[in-house]
Amino acid sequence: MNIGIDIDDTLTHTFEHFVPLVSAYFGVPEKELWEKNISCDNLPADWQEDPFGFAKKYYDVHVLDTPFKPDAPWAVDSLRALGHRVVIITARTTAGYTDPYATAADELHRAGIVYDKLVCSRDKAKVCLEEHIDVHIDDHLMHCDNVAAAGIFAINMLSRVNRGMQTKHPRVSNWKEAVDMILQHDPAGNAKPFPSTDAILILGRSPEAGAIPADDLIRRVDCAIQHWKLTNVPVFIPCGGLVPGVHQTDAEIMRGMLVERGVPESIIHPEERSCVTIENLRSVRTLLDDGKRVAVVTSDYNIERAMDDCSRAGLRAYAVGAETPEGPYRANMYAEEHRIAEAIRTQR
Repeated sequence: MNIGIDIDDTLTHTFEHFVPLVSAYFGVPEKELWEKNISCDNLPADWQEDPFGFAKKYYDVHVLDTPFKPDAPWAVDSLRALGHRVVIITARTTAGYTDPYATAADELHRAGIVYDKLVCSRDKAKVCLEEHIDVHIDDHLMHCDNVAAAGIFAINMLSRVNRGMQTKHPRVSNWKEAVDMILQHDPAGNAKPFPSTDAILILGRSPEAGAIPADDLIRRVDCAIQHWKLTNVPVFIPCGGLVPGVHQTDAEIMRGMLVERGVPESIIHPEERSCVTIENLRSVRTLLDDGKRVAVVTSDYNIERAMDDCSRAGLRAYAVGAETPEGPYRANMYAEEHRIAEAIRTQR
C-alpha cells in the first residue's frame, strides 16, 4: 500500500514543544495556554496582526528540535519493512518557513525517520490522489475530512487540539494502534509476517560521581522498557564502558536498572568494552546475524548522531528517542549535538 503520514502532532509532539514559545511571543502565561488548550497550530485569530508573525519568528529554528513520539520511527520502519511505501505529507508552506521542504527533511533526518517521499502542500487530498495513497493518517480533522472526501481511508491521530472534537474517522492514540489499523485496511491482507525487532540497544550516558545514573540515562532505560512492552523484544543490550571516577560501567549500571524494573536478567547482555558509541555498535554487529533488526534507544537530541553511527557500523536499526524535558538543558544539548554532527560531516 501507499501510506500518507502527516508530521506535526502525528509523528511529533509539536503542541507541547511550542507552548513555551507561544507564551513568550504573546505574553500569555503557559498555565493559561494549557488550560485553554492553545499552541502554535490553533492560535486565536485576534491574537495576531500578522497571521504568520509567530511562524516566521520561530518555525525555521525551533521546529528542528521538536520531539518525535517515541514509537513513530518504529512504526514507519515497520511499515516500510512490510513493503509499504511511506509518503510524508505536511501542510508546511513558505508562508511560515523559508524552505519548508528542507526544514522538514532535516527534522525527519534528525529523528531517524526513513521514508520514500516527502511532499509539502496544504492540499493533502490532491497529493494523496497524485501519490495513489491508500491510507492517510493525520491529527488535523480538516485534512482527514478532505482526504476521505477524495475516497481515501483517513485515520485521525489523537492530539491535544482535537481530543475534544467529534469525528467520523477512526481515531488512534498512539502508533501501535495506528499500525494495527493500517494493516487491517490492507486489501492484500497480512501476507508477510510482522517484522520483528531482535534486540534493544540502550546507549550509555556518563553517570555522575559514585555511579549515580544521570537523568538522561534513567530516561533512556525507562523508554527502552516501554518499547520492550510494545514489541516483546527478546534481548536487551545496554552499551557503555568504564569512565574515569566511576566504579561501574554504563552497561552494568543500566543492567541493574533494568532488573530493578522487572526485566529478566537472562535477556540482558551488556556491551561494556568501550565508552565510544561507534565501537559499542561495531561490537554488537559482530554478535548479530545479517539482517537482524535492532531498536537503538538514546536521548531524543542524540538520535541523528546515533543513527549515523549505526549506519557506519552496518546495523539495521531504527531509533527510539527518550524525551528530554523542555528547557535550557534540552535546547543546549540539541544545539551541541547538531554542531558535532555538522563537524563530523565536514570532516568526511
